[in-house]
Amino acid sequence: MIDEIRRVLLKRFEWSEADLLEALDPLLSLAEVVEPKAEVTVCRDPKDDHILACALAANAEVIVTGDDDLLSS
Repeated sequence: MIDEIRRVLLKRFEWSEADLLEALDPLLSLAEVVEPKAEVTVCRDPKDDHILACALAANAEVIVTGDDDLLSS
């Protein structure tokens, strides 16, 4: 998921590498990496199921996304 965040910010939002590092480094230093405990199969795009699985493993209260497939789940 971290790689996907980097890719989206660099390509879709055209962030510079410096801006990316400035924004992500503090977040990643506070982040807790989780391993999904259960398989999730609810998204209309199966490639997005891992996002929900990680959110469940982390007991996340929200998911911030612009992905229509996740928003419709």
